[in-house]
Amino acid sequence: MFDLNHRQPERRLPSLCAKQAWSLFGVSRLKARWARRHTCLSSEYSPKSLVMKNRIRLLPVLLLVAGILISFPAFSFAQSRTVRLNENALAYAQELMAQGRVVVDKRNAWTGHHPTAQEENEFVRAHGFAEYSKWHLGIDETHAEGTKARYKFPFGDFKNIHRCALLAVRSRAHQYGYSDIENAAVQLTKIVSSKKQTQERREVRPLRLGCWASNLTRPTCF
Repeated sequence: MFDLNHRQPERRLPSLCAKQAWSLFGVSRLKARWARRHTCLSSEYSPKSLVMKNRIRLLPVLLLVAGILISFPAFSFAQSRTVRLNENALAYAQELMAQGRVVVDKRNAWTGHHPTAQEENEFVRAHGFAEYSKWHLGIDETHAEGTKARYKFPFGDFKNIHRCALLAVRSRAHQYGYSDIENAAVQLTKIVSSKKQTQERREVRPLRLGCWASNLTRPTCF
Protein backbone atom coordinates (compact mmCIF):
# COMPACT_ATOMS: atom_id res chain seq x y z
CA MET A 1 0.00 0.00 0.00
CA PHE A 2 1.28 3.38 -0.89
CA ASP A 3 1.21 6.09 1.64
CA LEU A 4 -0.41 9.05 0.02
CA ASN A 5 0.74 11.33 2.75
CA HIS A 6 4.42 10.45 2.15
CA ARG A 7 6.26 13.23 0.32
CA GLN A 8 9.23 12.81 -1.90
CA PRO A 9 12.32 14.79 -0.94
CA GLU A 10 12.57 17.96 -2.90
CA ARG A 11 15.46 18.32 -5.30
CA ARG A 12 16.68 21.81 -4.93
CA LEU A 13 19.05 23.45 -7.29
CA PRO A 14 22.36 24.43 -5.75
CA SER A 15 22.37 27.82 -4.31
CA LEU A 16 24.41 30.69 -5.75
CA CYS A 17 27.10 30.27 -3.11
CA ALA A 18 27.50 26.61 -4.00
CA LYS A 19 27.81 27.49 -7.67
CA GLN A 20 30.43 30.09 -6.93
CA ALA A 21 32.36 27.70 -4.72
CA TRP A 22 32.32 25.04 -7.43
CA SER A 23 33.46 27.47 -10.10
CA LEU A 24 36.23 28.74 -7.85
CA PHE A 25 37.32 25.17 -7.19
CA GLY A 26 37.46 24.46 -10.94
CA VAL A 27 39.40 27.62 -11.61
CA SER A 28 41.86 26.80 -8.85
CA ARG A 29 42.39 23.35 -10.32
CA LEU A 30 43.03 24.85 -13.76
CA LYS A 31 45.45 27.35 -12.25
CA ALA A 32 47.29 24.62 -10.40
CA ARG A 33 47.49 22.50 -13.54
CA TRP A 34 48.74 25.47 -15.57
CA ALA A 35 51.28 26.32 -12.90
CA ARG A 36 52.64 22.74 -12.92
CA ARG A 37 52.83 22.82 -16.71
CA HIS A 38 54.56 26.20 -16.66
CA THR A 39 57.04 24.89 -14.10
CA CYS A 40 57.82 21.86 -16.26
CA LEU A 41 58.24 23.98 -19.34
CA SER A 42 60.42 26.52 -17.58
CA SER A 43 62.57 23.78 -16.08
CA GLU A 44 62.84 22.07 -19.46
CA TYR A 45 64.01 25.21 -21.24
CA SER A 46 66.10 26.61 -18.44
CA PRO A 47 69.81 27.34 -19.19
CA LYS A 48 70.97 24.48 -17.00
CA SER A 49 68.72 21.97 -18.72
CA LEU A 50 69.75 23.20 -22.14
CA VAL A 51 73.42 22.87 -21.18
CA MET A 52 72.85 19.34 -19.95
CA LYS A 53 71.00 18.40 -23.14
CA ASN A 54 73.77 19.85 -25.27
CA ARG A 55 76.35 17.93 -23.27
CA ILE A 56 74.39 14.72 -23.74
CA ARG A 57 74.12 15.34 -27.48
CA LEU A 58 77.82 16.17 -27.77
CA LEU A 59 78.89 13.10 -25.79
CA PRO A 60 79.04 10.71 -28.81
CA VAL A 61 80.99 13.30 -30.81
CA LEU A 62 83.45 13.79 -27.97
CA LEU A 63 83.92 10.05 -27.63
CA LEU A 64 84.57 9.76 -31.37
CA VAL A 65 87.15 12.56 -31.30
CA ALA A 66 88.84 11.05 -28.25
CA GLY A 67 89.05 7.70 -30.01
CA ILE A 68 90.63 9.29 -33.05
CA LEU A 69 93.16 11.18 -30.93
CA ILE A 70 94.05 8.04 -29.02
CA SER A 71 94.42 5.91 -32.14
CA PHE A 72 96.42 8.51 -34.11
CA PRO A 73 99.67 8.13 -32.11
CA ALA A 74 99.39 4.37 -32.36
CA PHE A 75 98.88 4.66 -36.11
CA SER A 76 101.83 7.03 -36.42
CA PHE A 77 104.00 4.67 -34.38
CA ALA A 78 102.97 1.70 -36.53
CA GLN A 79 103.66 3.71 -39.66
CA SER A 80 107.08 4.76 -38.38
CA ARG A 81 107.90 1.12 -37.72
CA THR A 82 107.28 0.20 -41.37
CA VAL A 83 109.88 2.66 -42.74
CA ARG A 84 113.42 1.93 -41.60
CA LEU A 85 116.85 3.32 -42.33
CA ASN A 86 118.63 2.01 -45.41
CA GLU A 87 122.08 1.20 -44.03
CA ASN A 88 123.49 0.45 -47.49
CA ALA A 89 122.37 3.86 -48.75
CA LEU A 90 124.00 5.58 -45.76
CA ALA A 91 127.32 3.83 -46.42
CA TYR A 92 127.07 4.61 -50.14
CA ALA A 93 126.42 8.30 -49.38
CA GLN A 94 129.54 8.44 -47.23
CA GLU A 95 131.56 6.92 -50.09
CA LEU A 96 130.22 9.52 -52.52
CA MET A 97 131.18 12.30 -50.11
CA ALA A 98 134.69 10.90 -49.79
CA GLN A 99 134.91 11.07 -53.60
CA GLY A 100 133.74 14.67 -53.59
CA ARG A 101 130.50 13.99 -55.44
CA VAL A 102 128.52 16.59 -53.52
CA VAL A 103 126.54 19.59 -54.74
CA VAL A 104 126.33 22.32 -52.10
CA ASP A 105 123.13 24.04 -53.19
CA LYS A 106 120.51 26.13 -51.43
CA ARG A 107 117.89 24.80 -49.03
CA ASN A 108 114.83 24.98 -51.31
CA ALA A 109 116.55 23.95 -54.53
CA TRP A 110 115.57 20.26 -54.35
CA THR A 111 112.32 20.87 -56.22
CA GLY A 112 114.26 21.75 -59.35
CA HIS A 113 117.10 19.26 -58.80
CA HIS A 114 114.92 16.24 -57.99
CA PRO A 115 115.04 13.55 -60.72
CA THR A 116 111.87 13.25 -62.75
CA ALA A 117 109.83 10.05 -62.96
CA GLN A 118 111.19 9.40 -66.44
CA GLU A 119 114.77 9.77 -65.23
CA GLU A 120 114.05 7.37 -62.37
CA ASN A 121 112.60 4.79 -64.75
CA GLU A 122 115.56 5.09 -67.08
CA PHE A 123 117.99 4.63 -64.18
CA VAL A 124 116.11 1.54 -62.99
CA ARG A 125 116.16 0.03 -66.50
CA ALA A 126 119.88 0.71 -66.85
CA HIS A 127 121.10 -0.22 -63.35
CA GLY A 128 118.29 -2.09 -61.58
CA PHE A 129 116.60 -1.61 -58.23
CA ALA A 130 119.74 -2.57 -56.29
CA GLU A 131 121.48 0.60 -57.44
CA TYR A 132 118.27 2.60 -57.25
CA SER A 133 117.87 1.75 -53.57
CA LYS A 134 121.34 3.14 -52.76
CA TRP A 135 120.08 6.65 -53.47
CA HIS A 136 117.31 6.47 -50.85
CA LEU A 137 117.78 6.60 -47.07
CA GLY A 138 114.44 4.94 -46.28
CA ILE A 139 112.92 1.53 -47.01
CA ASP A 140 109.16 1.06 -46.73
CA GLU A 141 108.60 -2.58 -45.85
CA THR A 142 104.89 -2.40 -46.70
CA HIS A 143 105.80 -2.40 -50.41
CA ALA A 144 107.31 -5.36 -52.19
CA GLU A 145 110.86 -5.48 -53.45
CA GLY A 146 111.45 -4.42 -57.00
CA THR A 147 109.07 -1.43 -56.77
CA LYS A 148 109.85 2.27 -56.64
CA ALA A 149 107.34 2.79 -53.82
CA ARG A 150 109.52 0.71 -51.50
CA TYR A 151 112.32 3.29 -51.40
CA LYS A 152 111.82 6.65 -49.70
CA PHE A 153 113.84 9.80 -48.93
CA PRO A 154 116.08 10.34 -51.98
CA PHE A 155 119.24 12.37 -51.42
CA GLY A 156 120.73 12.76 -54.92
CA ASP A 157 120.22 12.87 -58.68
CA PHE A 158 121.95 9.49 -59.39
CA LYS A 159 125.20 11.39 -59.99
CA ASN A 160 125.89 13.56 -56.96
CA ILE A 161 124.55 14.12 -53.46
CA HIS A 162 122.61 17.35 -53.04
CA ARG A 163 122.71 19.32 -49.83
CA CYS A 164 119.13 20.53 -50.42
CA ALA A 165 117.99 16.89 -50.68
CA LEU A 166 119.56 16.05 -47.31
CA LEU A 167 117.84 19.06 -45.73
CA ALA A 168 114.52 17.93 -47.21
CA VAL A 169 115.07 14.40 -45.89
CA ARG A 170 115.85 15.73 -42.42
CA SER A 171 112.73 17.89 -42.38
CA ARG A 172 110.36 15.14 -43.61
CA ALA A 173 111.88 12.50 -41.33
CA HIS A 174 111.42 14.79 -38.33
CA GLN A 175 107.83 15.50 -39.37
CA TYR A 176 106.85 11.83 -39.60
CA GLY A 177 108.90 10.65 -36.63
CA TYR A 178 111.62 8.64 -38.42
CA SER A 179 114.36 9.41 -35.92
CA ASP A 180 116.95 7.04 -37.39
CA ILE A 181 116.58 8.52 -40.87
CA GLU A 182 116.63 12.04 -39.46
CA ASN A 183 119.86 11.34 -37.57
CA ALA A 184 121.45 9.91 -40.71
CA ALA A 185 120.49 13.03 -42.69
CA VAL A 186 121.88 15.26 -39.94
CA GLN A 187 125.14 13.31 -39.96
CA LEU A 188 125.51 13.61 -43.73
CA THR A 189 124.61 17.32 -43.65
CA LYS A 190 127.36 17.98 -41.12
CA ILE A 191 129.88 16.23 -43.38
CA VAL A 192 128.77 18.38 -46.30
CA SER A 193 129.07 21.55 -44.21
CA SER A 194 132.56 20.62 -43.03
CA LYS A 195 133.68 19.92 -46.61
CA LYS A 196 132.22 23.25 -47.70
CA GLN A 197 134.18 25.10 -45.02
CA THR A 198 137.38 23.26 -45.97
CA GLN A 199 136.85 24.13 -49.63
CA GLU A 200 136.28 27.80 -48.81
CA ARG A 201 139.48 27.90 -46.78
CA ARG A 202 141.41 26.39 -49.69
CA GLU A 203 139.97 28.99 -52.04
CA VAL A 204 140.83 31.89 -49.74
CA ARG A 205 144.44 30.79 -49.09
CA PRO A 206 145.70 31.06 -52.72
CA LEU A 207 144.15 34.53 -52.95
CA ARG A 208 146.08 35.64 -49.90
CA LEU A 209 149.29 34.12 -51.24
CA GLY A 210 148.76 35.83 -54.57
CA CYS A 211 148.27 39.19 -52.92
CA TRP A 212 151.42 38.65 -50.84
CA ALA A 213 153.41 37.66 -53.95
CA SER A 214 152.17 40.66 -55.90
CA ASN A 215 153.28 42.92 -53.09
CA LEU A 216 156.77 41.37 -53.20
CA THR A 217 157.14 41.74 -56.97
CA ARG A 218 155.79 45.30 -57.04
CA PRO A 219 158.64 47.71 -57.90
CA THR A 220 159.66 50.13 -55.24
CA CYS A 221 160.36 53.71 -56.22
CA PHE A 222 163.21 55.59 -54.51
